[in-house]
Amino acid sequence: MTVHNYLIKWIVAYRTINCFVVQTWFVPDEYWQTLEPAHKLAFGYGYLTWEWANGLRTYFYPCIFAFLYSLVASAGLDNTIFFIYSPKLLTFLLSCFADWRLFKFVQLLYGDRVASSTLLLYWCNWFQFYCVPRTLLNSAELALVIIGLSYLPISDKHRFQLVSSDNYYHLAVSSIVFTLVTLIRPTSALIWVPLWINFLYRFDFVNWVSTFINNVIKKIITLFFVSVIDFLCYGYFVIPIINFIHFNMWQGGSAFFGSHPWHWYITAGIPSTFFTLLIPISKGVKKCTSNLIILYVCALYVIAHSFIAHKEFRFVLPLIPLMSIYGGFYLSQIRYKLNLAFMILFISITNIPLALFTSLLHQRGALTVMDLLRREASENQNMEMNIWFLMPCHSTPFYSHLHRPVEMRFLTCEPNLNNITNYISESDMFHKYPEIWIQSEMRNIRPTHLVLYENMYQRLQAILTEKGYTKCQKIFHTFFPISKRQSRWIVIARKEMLCYK
Repeated sequence: MTVHNYLIKWIVAYRTINCFVVQTWFVPDEYWQTLEPAHKLAFGYGYLTWEWANGLRTYFYPCIFAFLYSLVASAGLDNTIFFIYSPKLLTFLLSCFADWRLFKFVQLLYGDRVASSTLLLYWCNWFQFYCVPRTLLNSAELALVIIGLSYLPISDKHRFQLVSSDNYYHLAVSSIVFTLVTLIRPTSALIWVPLWINFLYRFDFVNWVSTFINNVIKKIITLFFVSVIDFLCYGYFVIPIINFIHFNMWQGGSAFFGSHPWHWYITAGIPSTFFTLLIPISKGVKKCTSNLIILYVCALYVIAHSFIAHKEFRFVLPLIPLMSIYGGFYLSQIRYKLNLAFMILFISITNIPLALFTSLLHQRGALTVMDLLRREASENQNMEMNIWFLMPCHSTPFYSHLHRPVEMRFLTCEPNLNNITNYISESDMFHKYPEIWIQSEMRNIRPTHLVLYENMYQRLQAILTEKGYTKCQKIFHTFFPISKRQSRWIVIARKEMLCYK
């Protein structure tokens, strides 16, 4: 068996385990910005959030899942559990290929030993294990950044430079991939633009102009292709990346989702996500004297994101494989096997428990709720269902996991796009005055199902009992609620006394 075949089997085995282990909820975008619009494209029903109504998102990525949904439905499998887990097949394939390209990239830079150490270190990181199998745009960004970077031509193990000006295939792949990832996640341009500038800097003027023009043409063609998809899906011409930048940068819209101090990534984001990988990475940065352009790009990425008001852990996800290269370099320099084994063991025992806890237990109730509701809707297709999710907005998946055109409602939380004085979102209104909200909204409409956190159910229990609702299921969600509006348990209450089992 060749080394490459051996490596491929390890990659497939690791990502297979990864995909099956991750069974929890992380953030709404995993479903509401990918699978929900994909479900609407494929089946004609689904909820489009305000971002889609205002043309801030490209349909390119959801279209891939919509195509998969259509294939699953045509095979008669859309009524099975395979329908729910089929999107993971795509993330599995993408992550496997990205892992392979990461190894090949580092192999060209430093050789097999550093490449193997880098991949091992990257795999040990709890946060990438938790995020990569998900349908998050950030997970796709991570994979595409690795793939695009790996196709930049490199000549030897020590220099980040051009092989030959005739290597159009690799240049084309890199150019197209980086264009796609920018259209999906505009901030990824902070990674690839400096890399391409550094790359083009190594040409003489004639080759520089030729290569620059050729790649601009490829980017225009890619943009045209994605624009056609957006035109067909939106029904009108729109360039989402422009709307996205205008809303988040010029209008300061990102602050609506919460703001953090400028140093948040340095003091919280990076230490939490990289965790103990920071030890070998920091040592590797000190020892490594070549290919520091990757370090500079990562630093630029963090600095630029520090000026954006809204910050999240997942935004630094693409940096983990890139910085793991320096950690892999350090591991490869450890001479004594006992010291190397101790370092790997330390990284493993500090990351694996955290990866398993977050992937198997933390916030799993949001998906369990949808599994129960989907089973009820599937086994009682003639029963009228009207489900209200009285939780912070986007707390669970929606039609992409129920896959039945039943009446559903959740508490919305759109930003104040119309500059309304004293604006308050529906979600905030409910959590501020839940008793008044319930009495007002249930005056003429009585949903069959209510889904809410246990702390809110206890607060409203007297009113709900008076209106004929009873607690049917109590579902474990998390040991550590991330906000006061959450609790450890989720309750499903039904209007009828006979609860579904």
